[in-house]
Amino acid sequence: MLRRSLLIATPALALPACSGNIDQNVAQAANDAVTLGQALTAELTPLGATGLLSATALGTVGTAVSGIVAVAQGLLGVSTQASAQPLVQKIETYFNTFLGVVGALALPPPIGEVVAAAEAIVPVIEVAVGLVVPASAPRKGVTPQMNAKAMDPNTARVILKQAAATV
Repeated sequence: MLRRSLLIATPALALPACSGNIDQNVAQAANDAVTLGQALTAELTPLGATGLLSATALGTVGTAVSGIVAVAQGLLGVSTQASAQPLVQKIETYFNTFLGVVGALALPPPIGEVVAAAEAIVPVIEVAVGLVVPASAPRKGVTPQMNAKAMDPNTARVILKQAAATV
């Protein structure tokens, strides 16, 4: 089930990671989104090497990650929540496409940890620009080592930055 479809069925989740002024929150969201895109890009080749995905599925994942990267770069150029929201919604759409392909897979480390960190940071990005984020149950695809719902945003940022550094 995609996160957007959980909106009706679950209460909203308050995330304290985005306190501060709105401009700072939008800037943090943009930086998090860029790091997210870089980290997922870094994991594309290792993900393909696992043999868990068909060429078509890997192509879908690659297109989704490319979309995240492109929109995240655009997000760097905005400074208001109103202008950031549609871009973050696009990132969410691309990320849901990505998770639709890899979310049910038992991903080996470090790929699984990066996906878990991405799952933890996307709601933080959404809240930073004023979007309501539904609470949801942990995803099946997250590796046992990392549960995205238990991961705090700072831990997610560290994992994503480490992965992004390999791009």
